[in-house]
Amino acid sequence: MSSSSVICTMFEKRYALGVGTLTNSLVAAGFDGTFCIGYRGNLPEWLDQCTVEVPGERWRIGELTLRFLRLDTTDHFTNHKPQFLLRLLDQEYPQATRVVYIDPDIVIKCPWSFIEEWSSDAVALCTDVNAQCAPGHPLRRQWERYFSPHGLTFRRQMAVYINAGFIAIPRSQRVLLEEWRRAQDLMAPAIGGLGTAFPKDRTFLFHMTDQDALNAVLDSTNAQVSVIGQDGMDFIPGGYVMSHAQGRPKPWDKRFVREALRGFPATMPDKHYWRFVSQPLVIHRPFARLCACIGLTISSAIGRIYRRG
Repeated sequence: MSSSSVICTMFEKRYALGVGTLTNSLVAAGFDGTFCIGYRGNLPEWLDQCTVEVPGERWRIGELTLRFLRLDTTDHFTNHKPQFLLRLLDQEYPQATRVVYIDPDIVIKCPWSFIEEWSSDAVALCTDVNAQCAPGHPLRRQWERYFSPHGLTFRRQMAVYINAGFIAIPRSQRVLLEEWRRAQDLMAPAIGGLGTAFPKDRTFLFHMTDQDALNAVLDSTNAQVSVIGQDGMDFIPGGYVMSHAQGRPKPWDKRFVREALRGFPATMPDKHYWRFVSQPLVIHRPFARLCACIGLTISSAIGRIYRRG
């Protein structure tokens, strides 16, 4: 039976490589529904390995359907998440029981059934690498001072800071998306418009634009939430859900030995990215995979001796 979830991501340029690897991980996880991919620019080269269903729009790989939607927006994709999710829930897939957004630098490690159960009646979320953001934190106080005059009522204060790279929303909690979109519209004048991301340093209340707006909304909503900690995205050891290659360079561009010599050995998300590059879609050529394998091995050896704190 096909999944009643719709998964989505957005990409442009070299993030197409991450989308392909994410697709492989979804196949391995047993997802058999629709993966909607918003994009600017060119379609991925690896699509020629898939079966065409609707030329220029739909392809199939195993039991998974890939649907590509060209996005006509000037928003930075970081700031376009609630808009895209609402479009899918309300217009494209009104029968879907949930919509799931996953950044294209993430791979899924757990069975897809775990995520569907996790998000059956609550918004599924993971904490960020910088997870500590207790009630009364200066950022939370800044968000409240900024948004309260616009009618947002801060009903609670979360104890942690959420990463916006993954969110699974059952239709029953759709209101959160409306509130997230509204918060980003209200945020736009402070950051110079939604085409901007990461406008200032972390002392600024909207340094991580989509995440800061989402976290402010979580303080001002009654939506039911279910939160997994830093292990949810492999920011600390022991993770079993997904692996998020946050920051730059991304695993597909990283020179592992050089980075290790600088004190930054390969991370768990780096290793999991390359774990999923070969099947069913071949995302990188054999020589690139061999070089990455050797680089990861050497990087890990260097990391046992030297790394920056």
